[in-house]
Amino acid sequence: QEYDGSVVLGDNTTLVAGADGISLLGAVDGSTSGNQSLAVNTTGPTVFGGNIGATTPLASLTTSAGGNTTIAGPSVITTGNQSYGDAVVLSGDVELRGQAGQFAAGVEGGNNSLTLNFAATTALAGGGNNITDLTSVGDVTLNGFIETFGNQSYQGNVALIGSTTLSAFGTAIFGGAVEGNGNDLVLDLDQTVTINGTQTFANVANLTSEGDVSLSGPITTLGSQTYNGSVALAGNTSLTGTTLSLASGVEGAGNSLDLNFTSTTALDGSFANISDLTSEGVVTLNGTITTSGSQRYQANATLIGDSTLAGASGIFAGSVIGGGNDLTLNFASSTVLDGSFSGIANLTSLGNVSVNGTISTTGSQNY
Repeated sequence: QEYDGSVVLGDNTTLVAGADGISLLGAVDGSTSGNQSLAVNTTGPTVFGGNIGATTPLASLTTSAGGNTTIAGPSVITTGNQSYGDAVVLSGDVELRGQAGQFAAGVEGGNNSLTLNFAATTALAGGGNNITDLTSVGDVTLNGFIETFGNQSYQGNVALIGSTTLSAFGTAIFGGAVEGNGNDLVLDLDQTVTINGTQTFANVANLTSEGDVSLSGPITTLGSQTYNGSVALAGNTSLTGTTLSLASGVEGAGNSLDLNFTSTTALDGSFANISDLTSEGVVTLNGTITTSGSQRYQANATLIGDSTLAGASGIFAGSVIGGGNDLTLNFASSTVLDGSFSGIANLTSLGNVSVNGTISTTGSQNY
């Protein structure tokens, strides 16, 4: 079936064809706004060559599974839902607008931009490829691999319904909460992505960022957090999960950092310009770690290299295990040293200390 001119629906309409498909090459409108629906059922290609509902919005639009649906745009407007049972292919920049949108088989962008402007949640279940810029104005559920040549902008809340990878030559912008629902999230973005935990970033299983990130607020994962690019704090930040992996340390920019991981966290000299640093779990220390405020180690700390700790104050709630390495303490406030310090080669304190119990070193002690 091929309709080369404009089509006006007088009533709810269903078009049915086999493998040869259905093409509506002109504009498609209802006769009265929001009262006529269109269903296209074919195992072949469906082509929308013009605006849909731009003059008089349709009630709803549905395409069946099988084949694909090509949309030229620039707009598809319904007062109700849009449900695409087959893969959607863009042949121009397109805005889809309505009550809710569902994409069962994903979107092939063809190097075009896509704007999803739905009042209710959009289900982008099949992922998306080769989109230029992707914008979701409302809430969206994500699953699979979503790739853009430009940016991805999620202005509403994001919920993962499966393991999800967001890949872009630009960045991803999260304007609302991110709810992981126990699924993994991989961010593979060429430009810095901002994760603001104050908007709620929760219940992601494993979080991986291949590029640079800017962090603030509480960021909690059920599993690991892996940052393979640089990490900068845009505000006071709390990271919670099972394991933390940092390829390039943390640039604090004068903000505080709280680490709460069940596995050992490695801290070294690549942690810089942090205000207050707190680790709730076990840590390894190496190099020079400097803070403008306090350093609090609530569990055991093990030296894996010569270490210097400097800041306003140092608090050690667990043991400090030297591993045969040197330790230098340079805190403005008095530091409490007791028998929980062991296995240190040379111990140096440049500030005041309070000493209690037996403190043994294999080398010197300098106060």
